[in-house]
Amino acid sequence: DPTLRYKRCAETIEILKQAWSQDRIDFHGDLYNLSLPSAPAKPYQQNGGPLLYFGGTSDGSRNICAKYCDVFLTWPEREESLATTMADMSARASAYGRTIDFGLRIHVVVRETEQEAREYAKKLTSKLDEEKAATIRSRGEDSRSLGVLRQDQLRMEANDEGYVEDILWTDIGKVFSGCGAGLVGSPRQIIDKLNRYIDMGFR
Repeated sequence: DPTLRYKRCAETIEILKQAWSQDRIDFHGDLYNLSLPSAPAKPYQQNGGPLLYFGGTSDGSRNICAKYCDVFLTWPEREESLATTMADMSARASAYGRTIDFGLRIHVVVRETEQEAREYAKKLTSKLDEEKAATIRSRGEDSRSLGVLRQDQLRMEANDEGYVEDILWTDIGKVFSGCGAGLVGSPRQIIDKLNRYIDMGFR
């Protein structure tokens, strides 16, 4: 039940934040009722505790991140899709009087030249049994999550070699669910692309 899942997540984060910033945890919610000293959970950080990093594509998970967390994590997509997600998350956080940062998980295959990098990327998947890989991917607990489905869609939109945007390669996602794309290119191409992401607002 997604509603229960996000309720549990929200209450857990509220309890953690109390533990990190108060001498006592005094929480009475729909799922958890606690009243105890917070000393065992007191963090080294003096400014309210460690940063909270959070990922999730669904509406519920985005709202949790916007309300409570510091960094929204995402997987690779086309730049325009990433920009849309970032704008949406910034607006959600702003509605709570907050701002958030952004993080991107992405694989990298880098060689001296773009051609060498592409050849090596092709070698990585040269012995891949796609039917067997699909079976293995489907066993993953997250295999039907919205984020994984979006990575699957990205792969379907790629060209014959698996590229969906300049050096963004999706074939690596045939091997496992989750982060389903990577950058493939020369050092300069990789640096330029990473700088593009930084310019977009990824920290």
